[in-house]
Amino acid sequence: MRYRIPFVVGIGVGVAVGLRYGRPAFDNMRRRIRDLRERPDLQEAAGLVTAQAGQLVERARVVVTHRGGTVSTGQVRLLNGSSAR
Repeated sequence: MRYRIPFVVGIGVGVAVGLRYGRPAFDNMRRRIRDLRERPDLQEAAGLVTAQAGQLVERARVVVTHRGGTVSTGQVRLLNGSSAR
């Protein structure tokens, strides 16, 4: 499940570029993506995002697990700006 969406998007982009522009454009796009993925600053940013996402998942797990228990986690801010307990 984790890799399903990027996989489908990748296939879709590949087919679209391949049909529209042909093999040279597709190879150029792959080369640019590979060059971007190898940049140290982008790898560092990806590592930070991954760490923060892991912390967010852990916090959500604690909130869900201890909902109504003795552990005080404070208010959870929802995406619409309101708060829930």
